[in-house]
Amino acid sequence: MRASSGSLILFALAALALGPSRALAQGVSVSPNCAASGTHVILSSGGWPFPGNCDACETGFDVEIDNQFVYRFGGIFRECPTSFIVDLDTLSCLNCGIIGLPGQHTVRVTGQYLGGSCGDGASSICTSYTRVFASSVGDPWSLTEPLIAQDTVGAVFRFLPQMPCGFPACDSVQLMQAFRLTAVYPSGRPHFFTFAELFATGSPEDREWADSLDAWSTPAHFVLDCRLGDQTPYMTVRPEYVVAKPGRIGSMPDTARFADAPIMPDTVYPDSVAAFVFDFEVSAFCAHGPGQGQYLGRSVWQVTRPRHLHPDDGFGKVTIQPSGTVERPPSQFIDALDRWVSRNDFVLRKIVPPAKGGSPCE
Repeated sequence: MRASSGSLILFALAALALGPSRALAQGVSVSPNCAASGTHVILSSGGWPFPGNCDACETGFDVEIDNQFVYRFGGIFRECPTSFIVDLDTLSCLNCGIIGLPGQHTVRVTGQYLGGSCGDGASSICTSYTRVFASSVGDPWSLTEPLIAQDTVGAVFRFLPQMPCGFPACDSVQLMQAFRLTAVYPSGRPHFFTFAELFATGSPEDREWADSLDAWSTPAHFVLDCRLGDQTPYMTVRPEYVVAKPGRIGSMPDTARFADAPIMPDTVYPDSVAAFVFDFEVSAFCAHGPGQGQYLGRSVWQVTRPRHLHPDDGFGKVTIQPSGTVERPPSQFIDALDRWVSRNDFVLRKIVPPAKGGSPCE
């Protein structure tokens, strides 16, 4: 819930009339502090003291970029948050265009108490970040290549930032993948089968895996690319994939990597289906380190496997070559990941608002 413009004006006037500060900010962080035009800048602030009696007051936070108001969090009666996290590049407001402009930007976070036994008080803390053009950051997916030279049965995905600007430091860069399987009839009409339908004549293990995939599937028919029994959602930690390994961003960077080559044997095809199409979403994610919980980039690709194309091995052909960006994953990927995480009790690392950091505002 967002406060109305009228209440924001009253809130700001009250803050200007305050006496000595009671709410002292403990920490503020912008990650990454050097961003590209396509990079999502995450602002987080934490460690703010909690009012003595929240039932009689409220706390809130105002965010300004270069002295321009862009965001408000809290400010709801009987709610007293002590921290917040916001993706600055998702904000939509009168002054929000300034967030993505090239150059150095000053970020001011003002925390406020209002009302009752809490008394009134406010204090601010500041930090900064720099925005550069995307061309100066480079393509972190540039090392991705076909699985086998001169062939199109799959791909080896490699994620390695080419420049320190544009990405937060990260001790464990992991790659995850979601996909959607579409059946195509000879007329060209698409159809989405359940995995239980496709593996109805398979082994008990196949049917159990199919049931789990259906349980993880989203309304958009995307599912996280995991097998039954996988302990993590990461493609980069599967021991049977020799090339799979996590990466690192920092003083000693390392490449995150995995390979994939989808198989769909003819025995799975219903009689009326001419081909299956795999649409893939790959996401780079910081699982540990200063940038933990942040998405670092996105790559998409597609594989098509017509009936009888490879009667001996079942491999399809890459029909859309992998193409990467530094954008966050789309909603269908996030939804698929959330469903897998919730059903497997996996703890996905999240951004932790800092209790320290930042500097006094001038």
